[in-house]
Amino acid sequence: MNRFLGRLLGKHDAAPPSCAAEAAALVATGLEQHRAGRMQDALGCYGEALAADSANFAATHLAGLAYQQLGQQDEALRYLGKAVRLNPGNREALTHLGNLHTSREEWVEAAQAFRRLTELDASFVGAWCDLATALLKLERYEEAVTCCAKALALDPQHVPSHIQLGVIRRNTGDIDRAEALYRSALTLQPDSDVARYNLAMIVLLRGDYREGLSLFESRFEAIRGTSWLSPQHAVLLRDPRRWQGGDLTGQRLLVWTEQGFGDMLMMLRYLPLLKARGASEVIVHCEPALVRLVLNVPGVDATLSCKEDAPQNRYDAHVPIMSLAALFDTRAGSIPGPVPCIAVPTDMADAWGERLASTSGVRVGLAYAGARQLADDAKRSIPLHKFERVLNVPDCTFFSLQKGEAQAQIANANGHIVDWMDECADFLDTAALTANLDLVISVDTAVAHLAGALGVPVWLLNRHGSEWRWGLAGETTPWYPTMRIFRQRDAASWDGVLSEVASELARTAKSARA
Repeated sequence: MNRFLGRLLGKHDAAPPSCAAEAAALVATGLEQHRAGRMQDALGCYGEALAADSANFAATHLAGLAYQQLGQQDEALRYLGKAVRLNPGNREALTHLGNLHTSREEWVEAAQAFRRLTELDASFVGAWCDLATALLKLERYEEAVTCCAKALALDPQHVPSHIQLGVIRRNTGDIDRAEALYRSALTLQPDSDVARYNLAMIVLLRGDYREGLSLFESRFEAIRGTSWLSPQHAVLLRDPRRWQGGDLTGQRLLVWTEQGFGDMLMMLRYLPLLKARGASEVIVHCEPALVRLVLNVPGVDATLSCKEDAPQNRYDAHVPIMSLAALFDTRAGSIPGPVPCIAVPTDMADAWGERLASTSGVRVGLAYAGARQLADDAKRSIPLHKFERVLNVPDCTFFSLQKGEAQAQIANANGHIVDWMDECADFLDTAALTANLDLVISVDTAVAHLAGALGVPVWLLNRHGSEWRWGLAGETTPWYPTMRIFRQRDAASWDGVLSEVASELARTAKSARA
């Protein structure tokens, strides 16, 4: 970065000599502050430089970078966009602009910036790879493949292009070629955590938990520097007291959550096993919505909200929850039981049971959407209006299990769905309601895991391409004995799945009447 910052000096359009000299001096002073990490002082200098010479490219570009480093993306975009307009042929400004658009998930704009880079320099390997990333996000798969092919033709050992082409192949369903590309990336760069993590997803999808869970331990390094690694995660990962699977006799163990709610719910089955390893106390550091639920898991002594830091004197060892599967040497045939692994307080379950007593037919819970901020959510979530044939199955009463923005879609469901979710403050409330249902129908979101962990029959609407815990084929999963999987055959349509679900639900309702 410092070498790059230095190269910017003197790169600006002509201005009156006195103004240009004043601006250059201010940029030089700002650059010193920038290198020292004093961003606000640097920005003050760049602002004065631009007051003297509004077309000063270096000041504009450096201001954009400073704002980006401060996390002020809108200001960064304004200055970097102006820098590119001032100097359309500057590779570094275009690269930084493209990277900023990428971080903002503005894929059309990112693709435009990276395509311009390839036009300026057709031998720029990184630009071809970055363009492929943007095109992948836009689901322009053939173009993305072409870009990776051009990058690899220029540099057959370019590891990011091997990985990116693997991601494209994975997204288009070519699992074999995706795996081969990740393995070739690891041959070229054995310490590539990104390649290891992507390979883990393929190997786990195939059901090989021995290799897959080992590879999966690369996940934190693979996401380092992204928004998925929170400051709290970073602090815990630096704590040398991480449990590696040994004897826990007399130790207080902090188990901390990561990734999504579904991942947390899936791993609850391991918490009782920690006491068998000798832990004197099991403390779970989790999202507020999970705090009460986790307290009702056998073997858990205390919970802490992850909205607050975990005091380091509160525990003797710590472990990220998704590592428990590897630490207990899990295989597809040795996934811990029993299910249910959540104990809903009797009074809560009975209260919901009384409310549902007046309803008729098969009691069906419905969750049709996941969290929008999650990657690829659009591939798993289904607009509620597409469930019309399911909601019209007679002798069923449907109950919403939907939270979040998508809950608003229920207003257009013509009264087909009972929605009491505003009364469910957290996952324990939702669990108490769910425990009283006959069936849950859910897309791949936390509700499916919750129903499975409660031992409630659950039909999972699984997206095309699947997800590692659901495997590549079949109607069952070793993780949840009461789950039935309905697999999307065409990534462009859910019609086939929903027709199948409607038919099966009609048979279930008919059997219940008999």
